Amino acid sequence: MKNLNLKITKPFVALLFATVYCSQLSAQSNTKLSIGFSIMPTFTSSINTSSSDALVSNTSQTYSKYNDSISSKETYRITYGASVWVVYALNKNIDIQTGLSYVDVGFQRQLKNLKLNDITYPGIGTGVILDYSYSQKNIDLNYRYQYLQIPILANFDVKHTRDLKFEFDMNAGIGLNFLLNHELQAKMVDTYRIEGKSEYNLDSTGYSARKFAINVMVGGTMKYKYEKNIYLFAQPIIGFYPLSVSGGDISSYPYYCSVNLGVIYSFKK
Repeated sequence: MKNLNLKITKPFVALLFATVYCSQLSAQSNTKLSIGFSIMPTFTSSINTSSSDALVSNTSQTYSKYNDSISSKETYRITYGASVWVVYALNKNIDIQTGLSYVDVGFQRQLKNLKLNDITYPGIGTGVILDYSYSQKNIDLNYRYQYLQIPILANFDVKHTRDLKFEFDMNAGIGLNFLLNHELQAKMVDTYRIEGKSEYNLDSTGYSARKFAINVMVGGTMKYKYEKNIYLFAQPIIGFYPLSVSGGDISSYPYYCSVNLGVIYSFKK
């Protein structure tokens, strides 16, 4: 996790220095530049498919049938991300918004009402339930694809109030995603524990994550002029990965619904 923090921190520091430098140029040349920051609560899940006739390791079941058998147990996850932004106004109606984002997408698989000798997942204790008690035994398996993303959005002005206090935009664009980490995070639900642990983080997920991925995005932005050059904004975004982020026998197509909540400082006079 320490290495992951370093991977995330360095690009953000670099971009912050870049935005400060750009702000100095902007002040001198009166360009239509803005910089900002946002946090990003996210609902995310994934469409997982397989047509492979290869056998799952140590079983007589194909990947295709295995994927079909577990699809009903898959649901969404709630995650959080963050972004630093640079926005350039091409004209009165169109802005280009880019920057760096930390994005966590994927899905959750729920194992419910587990009983003695039920199989869980390799690496979670022995991989088999050995608890004789009658307590509730539930495990949430969180499949995580964590990316450093370069979002590129075109913002189209839809409406603004006469006093320019409120502005409403429509957004569309793409994201270039560079894999930081891919893992399976197993969380014991409520007070249940396996070998005294409430959480396991496993590198072996059964999905071979690609190092690079592309997603498409659409959304909207509402901006409120807090002060002369300071705007507060909310930006709901729907994103989808049209190409599989997994290179294994099961293809994975994450999708998400998120909201950027942040502040923008504009250097426009």
